[in-house]
Order: sequence, then structure tokens, then C-alpha cells
Amino acid sequence: MYKKTNLWLVIIIVLMSNPAICQERITAFVNVNLLPMDRPGIIPEQTVVVENGIIKAIGLVQEVIPPVDATVIDGTGLYLVPGLTDAHMHLDKEIGARPDFGDAPLYLAHGVTTVFNMRGEAEQLGWKRRIKDGTLLAPNLYTSGEFVNEPRINNIQEVEQEVAYQISEGYDIIKFHELYGFKDSLFTTVGLEKSAYLRLNQLAREANIPLIGHAPYRVGLNGLLEAGQSIAHMNELANLYFLPPLDLNRGMFIQLTKWSFAILLAGFLIWMIIRLLRQILGRRDKEEIRQLKKFRKGTFLMILVSAICCILWILVVPPGFFFGNIWLLILLSCFGLLALLMVVMLARQTGKIWINSNLSIYAKGMVTLFTLISIGLTVGLSHWILFAWHGSDMMINHVAQECKKSGIWVQSTLMCQEIAWNQKDGYRRDQIVQDPVYPYLPVPLQKSWREFVDYKVPGMYFFWKRHTEFLQKLTSALSQNGVPLMAGTDAMGLPLCVPGISLHKELQLLSECGLSSGEVLWTTMVGPAKFLGKENEFGTITVGKRADLLLIEGNPLEDLTHLLRLKGVMVRGIWLPKAKLDQMLENTLIKEAVQ
Repeated sequence: MYKKTNLWLVIIIVLMSNPAICQERITAFVNVNLLPMDRPGIIPEQTVVVENGIIKAIGLVQEVIPPVDATVIDGTGLYLVPGLTDAHMHLDKEIGARPDFGDAPLYLAHGVTTVFNMRGEAEQLGWKRRIKDGTLLAPNLYTSGEFVNEPRINNIQEVEQEVAYQISEGYDIIKFHELYGFKDSLFTTVGLEKSAYLRLNQLAREANIPLIGHAPYRVGLNGLLEAGQSIAHMNELANLYFLPPLDLNRGMFIQLTKWSFAILLAGFLIWMIIRLLRQILGRRDKEEIRQLKKFRKGTFLMILVSAICCILWILVVPPGFFFGNIWLLILLSCFGLLALLMVVMLARQTGKIWINSNLSIYAKGMVTLFTLISIGLTVGLSHWILFAWHGSDMMINHVAQECKKSGIWVQSTLMCQEIAWNQKDGYRRDQIVQDPVYPYLPVPLQKSWREFVDYKVPGMYFFWKRHTEFLQKLTSALSQNGVPLMAGTDAMGLPLCVPGISLHKELQLLSECGLSSGEVLWTTMVGPAKFLGKENEFGTITVGKRADLLLIEGNPLEDLTHLLRLKGVMVRGIWLPKAKLDQMLENTLIKEAVQ
């Protein structure tokens, strides 16, 4: 009996929370302040008529009269705006998302009427069909297929087969994925080689299916620009070119610089200790001391200059305390030139010692070894000094301009970086788990995410705490140079990225990057539709487009937080007043309790 009661309770809840089953066919929003997003500003005193999920009429209150059988919603003093899109989120079951798009109420309750699922499978395609035919109430769903990445995909032939398969199955997006440091078929070992990578992008363009993904570390920035691949995370673009040391091609220079400095310093100290012991034992060779005195001073100065270069580099390379500081970059470059001069001087002295001195082979060998190590150190320093200039305003703008020329789009996902670094008020992990929305997450996910609250960023990053500030600077430069941005959160893809509310936090971060309110709204309304090539279907309030609308209490052009002051949400013509949205959230908890 108990089980039957529970079954009927679940059925009742589903029916109550699914207006798609008995949706009203005609709705009219009367006397609203309209933000159409296909032109600037607010248009007052408008009536918008929606029929069968499509916007049928827009005009002045006096000119557009709702049909007699329409449900009329009084919009006096309210604002009607396009629905929001979270252009980067996750629904796969491996991360703990609810089955059957059970997390949809979290999105709808925060005005998110469209989502891009960035790793999908047959299950999500099924949800997409049910959403379209009206039997599943959820945001409009566009999904990628399985990650396209090495080692799962390794060559041109496999790339061609995978793209053809994903297109035939009906996926909307192709997700390129490189992620290092894990032993799993989903994670990268060496990266997709260039010919296969370029072919992947070519096939996607020819098929008119958007491709987006992680940075292609194996082919670097030039390969990315050549392919015109869009980027799924702002920090991926930063890691590819600006931040040390994730690019695999830089590994040689890391090792060269580190070991050259360590060996040179250790060798010099051992040399000095041996010299001191010989003095104590009375076995000093005055001629040897005289001939090597200048070389020892040069070696000491080389070590000192290199140490200063390393300290300055840590401070000025993004995201160091003084990243992009032009005067410190110039000072670092000057010390780099001084190191180069020191190497030239050591090399000349080594040559003179071999030609003109009568020192022992042991002494000549030591001098030669120190000189060769100094040359290696200088090569490493030169690479990293040039690398530090990547963080200058000049180079940031140059990369932004090249991205614009290549037609690259960038999804922001700044929110997840703020969570990782755990510094910004309102984005700290301990605050997120106290958010009123947090209890609406699946219980197992709540528990596992709480374990992440006390995660500490590795100590080696102490000097690089301005990571998120650099991402904001990069975001600003991309926007100013016309690179199209999309607001994405990586919701559910990383711990504590809560569906729905995270998008509003993301919009605030974009605003702090210097984007105007109109530009921020473009990233979550118009931009995602354009990226998909579906700007004729959604993204603006225009006759003939899908009726994904928010009715809110304030002007979002004046304050983005007004987007949270919902009176109701319309998704595909289905009107969900605030009370219904709240009930849908509560129903998720009831379902979980009775199952």
C-alpha cells in the first residue's frame, strides 16, 4: 500500500509540474516595457502575443489587441526580455545530474530557457526530442556528443568517422576536449596531431555544425588560429598562450632552466667549498687562484643575475602580483640581456684559459662545464623572458585581434575559476553551500561537493593569486576587439557550479570585466543563438521566433540583478508564473524523498 501511495504521489507531482501537457495556446503580455535585443534600449507600452509557442505579434498597446481567447498577463511597470542561455553546462549521469533532466527546475526558476550540454549521449538526445514534442518540461536543449579527443580519436580516418557519426545521430555541437594529468580514455596523453585536428575543424565547418572545445596544446595558438576553433573556457585560452606552464611544448624549457640553474648553483658552491678546504690544508695554488679569479666572479654574477631574472619573472608573468607591468618587464629584459653578456664573457674567458693558461685539465674541464651550463641557463631564461611579454597589454590585444580574424567564439566560464581560487566574496565555496538554492541539488551531489569546500590551491601558486584578475583582463580585451563571447558556467561540470544561479553570477563577472549591461545580455541572449546558427529561432523578441521570455520587475540594462526579480518565465510558449516555478523546485525535493 505504501509503495502504491508513493507511485500515485509521483504521478500527481509530474502532472502538476508539467504544464506542457495542458498548455494554454495563446498568451498576451500587455503594456510591458520591451527589451527586444534586436535593437538598443527599452520600448515602452508594448503588447506581445504568443500563439503555439511562437511570437505572433508585437506593437503598441493601442495597436495590438489580444485575441478574445487569449490569456492576458498585465505587464504594467514590468519588463519583458528574452530568456537566458547557459552556453556551457553538463547533464551526463557520471557527474551526478538527475535522470530525465530532473535538474530542469533549477534552470527555469532562474530564467534559463536554453542550455548547451557539453557532453551528451543517446539519453540527452531522447530528452531533446521529448522537450521538442512537449512531453518534457525543461529548457530548450542543444547538446554535443561524446568528447572528441585523443586517445579515443587518434587520426584523420577516426576523426572523419566520429564527425559523421555525431552528425547522423543529431547532435548540435562537436566538443573538442584536451585535458591532461589523468589516466583515462577521456583524458589526453599527447594530444591530437595537427593534420587530424585541422581536418576535424574543416569537417565541422563543411557540415555547418559548430565546434568548440579546450585549447589544442599540441598545436598551440597558431594551430588554434589556423583552425578557427572556438574555445569552451576563457582559462583555456589563457593557459594556451599566457599562463605557465601547461603547454606541453614548453616542457623542455622548464627543465632546461630549472636544472641549469640548480646545477650551476650547486657546482659553484662545491667549487667554493673545495677552494676553502684547500686553503685550510695549505694546498693553495696561487697561480690557479689568480687565473680563475675573474671567471669565479663572472660565474657568481651569472648566478645572481639569473636569480634576479627568476624573481622578476614570477612577479610579472600572468598571473603574478605585477603581471603586465611594462616597467618590470623592461627591467626583466635588461637583466636577461645582462645574463647574455655574462655568458659571452664567460665563454671568452674559457677560451683564453684553454689557450693561454697552464691550468690542469681538471680546472679547464670545470670552467668549460660551468660555461656550457650557463649557456643552457641563458637559453632557458631567454625563452621565459619572451614568454613573460605575452601578458603585456600589447600582446593580449594582439591575440584578441587574431582571434577575431579567425572567427573564434569564447565561452566565459569565469565562475568556475572564482570557485577554484576561493577568494572573491559571493563566490567562495563556504558561501555557495549556504546559498538557499544549494539544498535543491541531488543529495549525493551536495555531500560530494561539500568535500571540495576545504580544497586548498597548491602552495606554489601563492605568487599567482591574480589568476582571475588576468582572466577578466583577457575577457575585456576580447570583448573590446570584437571577439564574440557566450556566457557559460560549466554548471554541474565542476564542483559547486550550481545550475541556474551560477549563470547570474557569471553575468556579474562579465560586467566586472568592463562589458556594458547590454553587452553582457548579448552573451546570454543573442550570442548563443548566433553561435548555433539559429538566430532566426531564438535570442531576441521578434515576430516568428520561439517564445522564450522572462517577465521581470526591473530594467536589466540598469541593473543585471533585476533578472532575478522574476514574475514568471515562458519557455516555448508555456507560461510559468513565479509560484509555479517555486512549486517545481519543491517538487524536485518531494520526488527525491519518495523514490
